Amino acid sequence: MTSVGNMNKGTITPPTWGVCCVALLRESHPWWQDWIEHHIRAGASKIVVYDNTGSVGSLNPQSIYRRGTLQRNGISKRGERYGELTSHWSDSQIRQEMEALAAEYGGLVEIVDWFPRHPETREIIHGQVEAYVDFIRRRRATLDWGLFIDADEYVYCAPEFDVRFLLADCEKRFPNVSLIQLNQIPFEMRWGTTAPKRINDLLARRLPVPPGAGMKMFARLCDVTDAGIHYEWRVKNGRSRVMASSDQFAFRHHSVDPKHDLPWLEMDHDPRAFLKQEPSCDLPPVRWKSVNHPSLTAVSRPID
Repeated sequence: MTSVGNMNKGTITPPTWGVCCVALLRESHPWWQDWIEHHIRAGASKIVVYDNTGSVGSLNPQSIYRRGTLQRNGISKRGERYGELTSHWSDSQIRQEMEALAAEYGGLVEIVDWFPRHPETREIIHGQVEAYVDFIRRRRATLDWGLFIDADEYVYCAPEFDVRFLLADCEKRFPNVSLIQLNQIPFEMRWGTTAPKRINDLLARRLPVPPGAGMKMFARLCDVTDAGIHYEWRVKNGRSRVMASSDQFAFRHHSVDPKHDLPWLEMDHDPRAFLKQEPSCDLPPVRWKSVNHPSLTAVSRPID
């Protein structure tokens, strides 16, 4: 484990960062404003949502979406029946509302049509990693870092920290690092059986962080050679990757059915507290540790 010394806020120029998300807009329709505002308040300079509406398959043999059954039936991979609960909205209405929402943020938010086709059936497919490749190609000249997450995932910092200064601390202490793995902190999933839930009602408890599960990536865009979803990323020049302690830098994941008998933990603070205050001038040490490079897999896609 490598800990760094105190980081003086006044001596570091924060890097720029953006968020990339591939989504069926309908599946997260009630929460897009909350998700967007969360990441803008966290300091994102750009948020790009790739609209994958109509997707009914995937070329990734490991993908749960490969056969298209979930998408066709409006069911999430956790069994949430969002299709039934949003049936009173058409796809075009949802897209129009999303575009209107994006327009409120003056260019910070962009909605991209993302309708890749299966080479044989010509049906729209998922294409998540391919969207990440597109984001990196288009944004690496204007953004230092990219966060690649889903619409039910929210970046998290301890209350005394700030995303930009954590990135800057990593750059300063580890100049050969271009990937930061984030652990998930599991929270209750957002869809109820009859209606969507309010985010404010889902933040009082969480599960313990499962070791080695559900990691997502912050990547230094100019260095990425191969994009992945979880672990399957590579960067040039043999640059390494690190991971901060989950209680300092992670992502909140609304993924757990509250009906399950699980070891829930009460939160001792609002997980959005870091959005509501300026980080102190002298921050506590960040508990970084190095992470081994995994092998590339069929999920990975090269960046030209």
